[in-house]
Amino acid sequence: MSGLLHQALNAKPFPTVKHVPMNGCEFQSFVGTITSIGTDNLRSCSVVLIASQLGAILAHVQPQASTEQIMDRFAHLYHAHKKQYFPEGNEIWLIKGLLVKHDGDEEVLKDRNRVIERKLKDMGLSEARVSTYKFKERLASQSPSRPGKATVFVDGKWLRPIVYVEDRAVNLG
Repeated sequence: MSGLLHQALNAKPFPTVKHVPMNGCEFQSFVGTITSIGTDNLRSCSVVLIASQLGAILAHVQPQASTEQIMDRFAHLYHAHKKQYFPEGNEIWLIKGLLVKHDGDEEVLKDRNRVIERKLKDMGLSEARVSTYKFKERLASQSPSRPGKATVFVDGKWLRPIVYVEDRAVNLG
């Protein structure tokens, strides 16, 4: 596998990224040796992300998961780290999976995203930017592989963290 996330996971002499597993929610400070956070194997999952110059919180929400519980963990991490890591000028992202059906129609998995958007609003974070990635309705074993496929990666070593969806920077410009 290649791509930005996997390069950071395999960096020598040690990884430079915190990897967030499916249904996980993690905080990462960008001060120190680990300067990035990311997740992979998205398929039809959503990612909720808040990033500042100092750190980030990333949640990987699977369709069958308890979105409420994951977002409660996100809120807990946000409130625990808000004063030191997220004072102002944060970038808040909701990265949605876009299901491409066999007939070519696209569908956003709405129920999960409604819960996420409500929880963000309850936290006072309703100004979320939205990005999407597309996946086709097929078995994972039949899915084509390319660098960065089904990944979200936040590179925090810059003055402004760079958010990549499938190795494409979405917050530059």
